[in-house]
Amino acid sequence: MVTPIKLFYYFFIIFGGVLVIFGIYYSIISNEASEWPSVDGTIGSTSIRTHYSTMYNATPNTNTSTKTYYPEITYSWLIDGQSYEGKRYGFGYSHPDYSEKSEAKKAAKNYRTGQVIEVFYNPKNPEQAVIDRSEMIVSYIPLLMGIFFSAVGLLFLKLSPQLEEGYHRYMEAQKKPK
Repeated sequence: MVTPIKLFYYFFIIFGGVLVIFGIYYSIISNEASEWPSVDGTIGSTSIRTHYSTMYNATPNTNTSTKTYYPEITYSWLIDGQSYEGKRYGFGYSHPDYSEKSEAKKAAKNYRTGQVIEVFYNPKNPEQAVIDRSEMIVSYIPLLMGIFFSAVGLLFLKLSPQLEEGYHRYMEAQKKPK
């Protein structure tokens, strides 16, 4: 019989499996990007964007908010007469973040409107491109998370008979008068 708790374990396993599949795909693409050919592209625009994030804590009124800045770079490139436009900086991240606006502005100065830059594109799918093809550890996070979720789900599924037995003994002990 499949109990609600076992369904939860199965969810962990399935969710982890999906993350593993996505992680493998993303890792392959990220690895392939290091071999992508390059073409001259042109910076269309550069602007400084602000990203707000809040970390919610269990204790009331202790949430932590952070603000980071990043240069958003729009660039275009031409492959076989077809024009493409993109904003992706690299695989594993869409842009570098800076804690100070002045740092983001300094980084943005490297990407002036109209400037010719090197764009690395996927020869199988030329609309996929980056301007930094260095491989980042961040591109492996979905794979690692998938392995973790699957392992936790499998572990608890394997231990579920012992956990259920322990739970039933505990409940029986609670029913006995003291």
